[in-house]
Amino acid sequence: MERRLSLHARREVIHHQRQPYHEADQATKHAILDEICALTSYHRVYARWLLNHPEAAQPVEIRVVLQKFLSPSKQSVEQQQQERF
Repeated sequence: MERRLSLHARREVIHHQRQPYHEADQATKHAILDEICALTSYHRVYARWLLNHPEAAQPVEIRVVLQKFLSPSKQSVEQQQQERF
């Protein structure tokens, strides 16, 4: 039985292959996609999309932390409004 990579490991594979993929010629891009698909079990179109959208390929934990940090909570918005008046 084949063991699957964790989500974090699959995202690391995408992260490490992004720069070589963007600098490669067409034949090398094809080989990189083949390797990613074999390692992650992702479909080629999805793997290519992840390579071209770095924000989507961030590890889940980092994305959640960034969303909490970048988006203000209701409480902080209410506190800011109260401080104005």
